[in-house]
Amino acid sequence: TSDPPPPPPLCGWGPVSLSEVLTKHVDFMATPRRYFFEMLAFFCPDGDQQERLEEFASVAGRDDLYEYCIKQKRSCYEVLRDFPAARPPLAYLLDLIGPIRPRLFSISSGPSVAPDRLSITAAMVAYTSKTLLERRGVCTSFLASGGVPRPSGPEAGLSI
Repeated sequence: TSDPPPPPPLCGWGPVSLSEVLTKHVDFMATPRRYFFEMLAFFCPDGDQQERLEEFASVAGRDDLYEYCIKQKRSCYEVLRDFPAARPPLAYLLDLIGPIRPRLFSISSGPSVAPDRLSITAAMVAYTSKTLLERRGVCTSFLASGGVPRPSGPEAGLSI
């Protein structure tokens, strides 16, 4: 019996660590939907927390869910922090949260001004949420840190 073939590389970058997947590829800052609460309730052994999660997941609890999650712009991270007894298996968690979506920016340069240069204009996203969590934009923080890749070939890891 041979071992199954390894999974394809994540995003074409080759092997990555679990830490890298969780910090660079999974969108913990996304606002969770009702199904997220339903699945957390399933994996929550604490009766009180499970009941509250089930309430958020129910049709009857949609107003409470709106007040708790949508209006406050709570993230998946904050919900997991608020319900520490909920312990979904990693595979479920990755499926529930999903990957970080591409960030879209507009080109702000023109060929008549800089024919061999491409520029984008972006506002730095940094604020404190209503739940007192410091939030920073994924891409703008990366760009501001000077982490822009300097490829030697024509590819720059972006799409136009």
